[in-house]
Amino acid sequence: MNSAVLEQDLTCSICHELFRDPVVLICSHSFCKVCLENWWKDKPLKTCPVCNSKIYMDPPLSLSLKNLVETFTEERRQTSPSPAQPECSLHSEKLRLFCEDHQDLICLVCRDSRTHKDHSFKPIEEAAQELREQLRRDLTPLQENLKVRDLTPLQENLKVRDLTPLQENLKVRDLTPLQENLKVRDLTSLQENLNVRDLTPLQENLKVRDLTPLQENLKNPERREYYYDVLGSERFVSGTHSWDVEVGETEDWDVGVRGFVQRRDGTKERLWFINCYYGDYSARSPSDLFSGKRLSVKKKLQRVRVKLDFDTKTLTFTDLNTNTDLHTFTESFPEGLRPCLVTLDKDVPLKILPRNISVTE
Repeated sequence: MNSAVLEQDLTCSICHELFRDPVVLICSHSFCKVCLENWWKDKPLKTCPVCNSKIYMDPPLSLSLKNLVETFTEERRQTSPSPAQPECSLHSEKLRLFCEDHQDLICLVCRDSRTHKDHSFKPIEEAAQELREQLRRDLTPLQENLKVRDLTPLQENLKVRDLTPLQENLKVRDLTPLQENLKVRDLTSLQENLNVRDLTPLQENLKVRDLTPLQENLKNPERREYYYDVLGSERFVSGTHSWDVEVGETEDWDVGVRGFVQRRDGTKERLWFINCYYGDYSARSPSDLFSGKRLSVKKKLQRVRVKLDFDTKTLTFTDLNTNTDLHTFTESFPEGLRPCLVTLDKDVPLKILPRNISVTE
């Protein structure tokens, strides 16, 4: 195989360098383990950075791919001609050290000179590796910021006196303190800081005296950071509960419940749901998130009823249009389950249908 083609196949599409501890996803795409963890950091739903497929399990380490990278690196080192090592302009000696105080390459004679007395030194290879790692860390926020497409509509909303459109976008109950204190002339800095969780930079840019009401509203447990993942505001711990969801023309969605259980190694997330992916339907639970159970659905689902019964230990999904049961999970559910809706199609949202809800304790 051509060396350039092989190198491309062994390159991580996130950091654009040869794989380091490569892992492989179910969609067959591979990435550096650290790169993928940084990419997924703070994301409620894990997806492939290349094809956006949803990932339900931690990806395994690919030993074969790791060995291939090591073999390729060794062969390239042996076949590539050694570049001429640069020399010190003062002493005509090989540059072998990196002076951390002067941030410059030096030779062994320079190290012992008065100019570099009591300075700190490192081998060139070690210093280069540390600088590359620092560069990757510095580039991560930039990569996240590049995901923002357009903030013009929000910027226009903030320029007006009436904050009603902004209130709808943020889903905040009360914006009166913000409305009274808003004195913005230039929104450039605000646009750069909208991706951060900490509201301190926002408070400085808006010149607001008190953001406590806004900050408290943003801490609602049902609030999620991404449009495709929404949790119900109420936690169910006992009794029987049901709700109807209109999925409509959405082609990629999950409908079910989400909860957490405490283990020795920490808190673990647990999900039970049915999934639609462009005409293919499946039921998934913590025991088979990876493969799921294929559902036989003859006609495209439009409305789904979810019924959670703690007494019978069942979670049932029903096609409301045909009154046909789609699937029933039977197991001991943890206390504190919330309704969960997931969709990757922001133009066709899922909807909770209004009706008289019956709750039995």
